[in-house]
Amino acid sequence: MSIKLSEGVYWVGIFDWKLRIFHGIATPKGGTYNSYLIKDGEAAIIDAVYEPFFDEYIGNLSTLVDPTKVRYLIVNHAEPDHSSSIKSLVSLNNEINIVCTARCKEFLEKMGVQGKFIVVKEGDTLKVGSKTLRFIEAPMLHWPEVMWTFLEGERILFPCDVFGAQVVESTMRAEVVGDIEAHAKRYYAFIFRPLVAAVLKGLDKVEGLAPAMICPSHGPVWRDVARIQRLWREWSTKPEGDKVLIIYSSIWGDVDKMARAIADGVQSTGAQVVIREVGDLSWSGWADLLADAMESKAIALGSLTVLGGIFPQLLYATMLLRLVKAKKIGLSFGAYGWGPGVTKKLDEELKAIEAMPYREGIEVRFTPTERDLQLCREAGRELGERVKGVS
Repeated sequence: MSIKLSEGVYWVGIFDWKLRIFHGIATPKGGTYNSYLIKDGEAAIIDAVYEPFFDEYIGNLSTLVDPTKVRYLIVNHAEPDHSSSIKSLVSLNNEINIVCTARCKEFLEKMGVQGKFIVVKEGDTLKVGSKTLRFIEAPMLHWPEVMWTFLEGERILFPCDVFGAQVVESTMRAEVVGDIEAHAKRYYAFIFRPLVAAVLKGLDKVEGLAPAMICPSHGPVWRDVARIQRLWREWSTKPEGDKVLIIYSSIWGDVDKMARAIADGVQSTGAQVVIREVGDLSWSGWADLLADAMESKAIALGSLTVLGGIFPQLLYATMLLRLVKAKKIGLSFGAYGWGPGVTKKLDEELKAIEAMPYREGIEVRFTPTERDLQLCREAGRELGERVKGVS
């Protein structure tokens, strides 16, 4: 299968319909490993695919070109989901030229890739028939060896993982996916929000290129390039709204009751509230948790007491939340049986994720009373007011 994107430009990648988790990101609608063919007399491939799909990939290429005659393989990124099939491709076509940065060459050789390398740097160009490809170095978006490829004339940008979204759309058109922004946001939050300084530099480069089409390495192609650029700019600068994220762990329902009471208080102010219960490490919502945290002005963290400390899965959540890199308002709450003090430990976790507690935490022993729940509602109301700037 192949999809024509422009004259002489084709998608020849893979639809992984069964993919459900990618790098910790939930992929309820599958995912893609995108490879693009530039064909104009000569032929060049931009990025390869994940090795388990190599045979299908060669089948896709073969509908348009003899894979043994492709002259160039442009490697924007050395990570295995893009590069693990390169050894098989070189075995099939040992005359193919591998075009990449010096750092990428180093990485690929460490991964066992041998072949004919052409090392390029910022601003270098390559002619493929009458078409001109320009290379743009993009370190730490999201590995240090990454580069982008820009097809001049048609102004098509191949930015590797930037602007990606793991979701299958059979025509490769981002604009027809009704919930495309949700897929793009969870992808951005998990992979790129921790690298926000590099992202902002990259976005400035993209604006200078003024692309007419954006072809990422995962997910569908963007023709409404202004939309995805705007979203990434918002997520990288000021993503927060009047929103409170409540994250907690509970076994017997005690902390759950407290979380819901805090949520009631937040909602009474008109602020938005999202509740996430973290139960086990196999939970598929970690990327959504980061996206919610990114968009929230406040985080309430709650836990039952386990061996005098915080529920372990909640600690995993706070470890991830360190990646959000944005100041928040914090609130802790929890339940204990014979040893108090869990909220003090939760406050330390809040400080570590830059969500500064605005008051002492709320602790209950065993089951919260109605008075305890009313205290939670009042704390939630105050949190909502702070988020909305009322007090």
